[in-house]
Amino acid sequence: MEETLEELADKVAASVGCELVSASEGRSKAGVLITAVCDRRGGRVTVDDLSEINRFLRAKLEATGRYPQGFRLQVISPGLDRPLLRDRDWQCCVGRLAVVKLKGSGGRLGRVRSCEGEDVLLELKEGGEAIRFRLVEVESARLEPEIDFSSKEREE
Repeated sequence: MEETLEELADKVAASVGCELVSASEGRSKAGVLITAVCDRRGGRVTVDDLSEINRFLRAKLEATGRYPQGFRLQVISPGLDRPLLRDRDWQCCVGRLAVVKLKGSGGRLGRVRSCEGEDVLLELKEGGEAIRFRLVEVESARLEPEIDFSSKEREE
């Protein structure tokens, strides 16, 4: 059986020490656009990482013959406001600030305190109350950027 786009991209990202956040294929007047969003677990993904993933993934996709008319490929980082899509996204972001919208309710801002399987504990920024929910209850979630302007480099 032929590998899906996500499976191919996931293997390529892993081969360079990164992880696939998402992969998608879109069509426009210019043709097929393939987007792979990649990050480095426990660190920051670099331009060199993304370039290497792009080169290897392009070769793999060309070898499949799926795109006889050609395609455009972009490999990008998820940015500071990384989406939280799968349990592994939540697990690597324990301790980070996130905006979470649960089905049937508004957005909540809080710090991810734990993620065990499908269960997440979020400590709300307002009031410090903790809420527990299952990943299937999440409509959307993303990291909230936190920028520390008190860097020691600035003080020197």
